[in-house]
Amino acid sequence: MAIEVRSAPKHWDLASYGRTVVTDTANTARDRTAVGAQLTWDSAQLQKDRTAGFLHPLEHA
Repeated sequence: MAIEVRSAPKHWDLASYGRTVVTDTANTARDRTAVGAQLTWDSAQLQKDRTAGFLHPLEHA
């Protein structure tokens, strides 16, 4: 996980800057748990279930 270090612009007070960093971090975390990330997990879980014998591959005619 990369940590971005930024310096606050001189016209900001430190309390405002701290809230901005927390918001940016929360937005980044939400992006990682977006729909695409869930689909990747579902695909991996499906493969595990198939390998364990819970699911059978579809027969192609």
